[in-house]
Amino acid sequence: MEPLARNEKLSLVLVPVLSVSSFAVLYWLRQFDDNRLTSWHWVFEHVSFPPVFAALVLLAALAVLASRYELPSAKVLAAIAFIVGAAFWRVPEVILDSSRYFTQAKHLSEFGVLYFLREWGGAIEPWTDMPLVPFIYGIGFSVLGESRMAVQLITTSAFAGALWLTCVSARELFDKDGEQAIGPLAGAFLLSIPYLYSQVPLMLVDVPAMFFLVLGFFAFQRALKSGGWGNIAFASVAIFAMLISKYSQWMFASVYVLLFFLKLKDKPSLVARRGFTVLAGTFFLFSIFLLAYQDVVSAQMELLVNYQRPGLRRWGESFLSTFFFQINPIVTICASGSAFVAFRRKDPRWLVTAWLVLLVLVMRIERS
Repeated sequence: MEPLARNEKLSLVLVPVLSVSSFAVLYWLRQFDDNRLTSWHWVFEHVSFPPVFAALVLLAALAVLASRYELPSAKVLAAIAFIVGAAFWRVPEVILDSSRYFTQAKHLSEFGVLYFLREWGGAIEPWTDMPLVPFIYGIGFSVLGESRMAVQLITTSAFAGALWLTCVSARELFDKDGEQAIGPLAGAFLLSIPYLYSQVPLMLVDVPAMFFLVLGFFAFQRALKSGGWGNIAFASVAIFAMLISKYSQWMFASVYVLLFFLKLKDKPSLVARRGFTVLAGTFFLFSIFLLAYQDVVSAQMELLVNYQRPGLRRWGESFLSTFFFQINPIVTICASGSAFVAFRRKDPRWLVTAWLVLLVLVMRIERS
């Protein structure tokens, strides 16, 4: 028997067994889940364990049968993401932050784009929010009407778009001979994170911000590889959009720097020229934004540092909850195993994919 065949047969047994057994372990340890929105401890106060466990066993068996076939394309996975996300549209709005985004969006739908741009930070109180996502919600209200479905169409499309971009970006970064499945696998892993589905139907900024983060990565990677003024301009706009979607994105933008240095070894002078041109375009756009809203941004930064940051420390979610209860533990285990494989292969591309997680772990940035 070939080693690959042995490994495949082992995976067919090991992965379903781990999936089912890890669920049982997490259920028995659910009191350690300190998530403030979807804690397992709260969920299973109202849901019986046996039916859920039986359903999981059935799904694991179906997954074994489905493993004989190749994963669907990025477009099909994105469509699946939209359909599954839409299945959660009946979930109620449970986070008060939604009221801020609704108020900002309402100003745009009532008084227009120019009013929003002029009064954001003035008559439109932004708290510590960046303007892009409320702006998009406002456009949605103007075009589709003021309804929750308009918001959910935007957030679910952002989720599906983020998954498609993840597939395409992973394929571009990794796929070589014998590695053609990495793009769809990346999308499948994103689909298997249960916490995301609790966020998709909500009027928040997190899912759209995730979309813009991956969009920036996709566009920057394409600009570095192919060049062209169209790709470079698109990358500059995409990264700028990422920066004005959420403040935490500023730190996560460091992954683009790693991508730049990774690509630099291929065609140093050409890649450097393309990268710095994208940077110049992004800097130009972001400078205009900062000049227009410097007083607002300054006040927001002060509020973040002196008020919101100390307050959120009391509401942090442990890494145990994040990486095991809210993320599928199989994803966490596989991601950890990928570090060993990358080390053996001396593959620097792994650092790009793992950078944001490493940043969170090293800086101890707990969800709040």
